[in-house]
Amino acid sequence: MSNGSTPDKFLLVPMNVEALVVGAPGGLWTNLRPDFTELYEARILGSQLAPQPFNTKKEGPPAGVHLHWALPDALTHGRQPSQAGAQTGPEFPLIPNRWMVQRISRKPQSNEIAVRAWVVESDFLYGTNGTAREKAVTFPRIDTEALFDFVGKCFDYASWSEKQPAYRIELTALGHGDPAFAAFYPACRSILGFHDPLTDIDTEATLAYLVAGWYSDPAKDILRRYGPSDLKWSVAAKTDAVPNQTLCHGTIYNVRWKGRAEL
Repeated sequence: MSNGSTPDKFLLVPMNVEALVVGAPGGLWTNLRPDFTELYEARILGSQLAPQPFNTKKEGPPAGVHLHWALPDALTHGRQPSQAGAQTGPEFPLIPNRWMVQRISRKPQSNEIAVRAWVVESDFLYGTNGTAREKAVTFPRIDTEALFDFVGKCFDYASWSEKQPAYRIELTALGHGDPAFAAFYPACRSILGFHDPLTDIDTEATLAYLVAGWYSDPAKDILRRYGPSDLKWSVAAKTDAVPNQTLCHGTIYNVRWKGRAEL
């Protein structure tokens, strides 16, 4: 994460983090995210990739806590190229592709806490041959035989190290081309989201989550292309300490988990 930079080079940008707590499965659910595995079956029309709105099923999100974080506004706005005579559409900045998720848990009537952390590599590619990856979302990939791939993988922080600083796939707030991609958890759950199954916590607990995101390749950082004033971000520092790297961060706390006894 340091990439050879000192901590005072990072600009801390706040973002919103939300949590959905899922206990025992129940009710009827509809998952409206497009399923690009259908491309492997030679289905190419939009109506063939999108599920029917009222095609409900009983299997909903798996038990645990589902986190989703909202990108800062500057990362969700496109800019029209300034070149004279350019006919291209707006350009969207790349988004951070590394996210650390830290969980702090505390049991009722106790002051002792336990901490665990993970790293989400949002641009991780599985190189699939059609094999399903339960926790990853699908992206169209016209450069592969399967025409799609699963994207995004979570690693335990204790055993994680940066091995792929270059972007595997360029990610923007539009994802695979959907304006609602970054705001719709089912579509970006392994890229801008995280599922904590809480298999290591059997009893009731109060949870807090801290999420921090950065660019594995500093050259891709939005601050390398735009200054803080262009992004409507403020810098409370001397001019010789103006940051050139972004660190997005958000927290949610008082998340109540009732334990696995009810599952």
